[in-house]
Amino acid sequence: MSAAWLLAAALLTPAAGQDSGDEAPAQVVAAPAPGPGIREEASTYERLVAARELLAEGKPAEAAQSAARAVELQPRNRQAYDVLAAANRALGNYSQLLYVAELGLKTFPNDPDLLKNKVFALNKKRDYAAALTAADRALAVHATDAALHALRAYALGQSGDREGMLKALETAAALDPGLESLRLEARDSTGGDPFTMPGDRRAPPVSAARVKPPRPPLKGLLILGGLIVLLLVMLGLLAAGSGRRRNQ
Repeated sequence: MSAAWLLAAALLTPAAGQDSGDEAPAQVVAAPAPGPGIREEASTYERLVAARELLAEGKPAEAAQSAARAVELQPRNRQAYDVLAAANRALGNYSQLLYVAELGLKTFPNDPDLLKNKVFALNKKRDYAAALTAADRALAVHATDAALHALRAYALGQSGDREGMLKALETAAALDPGLESLRLEARDSTGGDPFTMPGDRRAPPVSAARVKPPRPPLKGLLILGGLIVLLLVMLGLLAAGSGRRRNQ
């Protein structure tokens, strides 16, 4: 499972007057040198670096804008689609994630990460029939991709085929033992999402053992300490008084 797939997205739309189905040019034509006083536009590399930094800073919308421009500048830059897809996933913008995946697949038709992004987006959009079709086509090329099997399993489970889901997850776990937890999660599920899809971001449940009891307020501790000191003083005075009476 590649690192690009685990990245988690953007507002890339076809440029005005350009059909999204057009093929990307085979090479990038360099823009003319800027005139005096005109700031040169950031390169594709610089935009991708900025997009990754913005993602790391928790700014997926800004990252999406930078990555989308990188795709426009170099439609054959494989990494640009990865970063733009990651921004879409972080934003939860699954319609755009699907668009980006399909756009990239026009240039890289058998790319495993773009194929997984497509199946993931279709699952998120609850189009499970299309997700199964896309997953089957992808697995015809990448039969040993564990994440693809897991994504297909999710679509099966959400389509009501629990047995098929568990079998697909067994295959995924056999290919990647790290996915065994998904099989166990699906086996024990009783409703809702059967398991967490690979690449999905879901907050892990907080273990009860990790929950610390609230600390008593400092003011209360000071009052309690004062009462204990006062009690000790009173006990000491009583003990001293009793000693004097015995000596008399």
